[in-house]
Amino acid sequence: SYGDIFQDRPVFCSAHKNSSHVHLHGKHCTYPSCVRWASYADGKGSEPTRCARHRYSHQVDVRNRKCAFGNFSCSKQPSYGLPNVGTAVHCALHRQV
Repeated sequence: SYGDIFQDRPVFCSAHKNSSHVHLHGKHCTYPSCVRWASYADGKGSEPTRCARHRYSHQVDVRNRKCAFGNFSCSKQPSYGLPNVGTAVHCALHRQV
């Protein structure tokens, strides 16, 4: 899963990679020489092209789940949910007590 940033195919596993190797599966930021994961896109349904550090102001996070409050009108990441479900669905502000 790991290799040099300019390689097309991974050649190392996580146990044998060195500090210069990056994870090659998935989308990386398109900013020159950035190796971070891309999470931001121009809108829902678009492929992510930029990381948080290099995103444009109009781009939104399309990779991570959002708080389910008000039909997903809250843009924060969820941290709270029901104990028997095991999945976080609400942020700290909208958690259900």
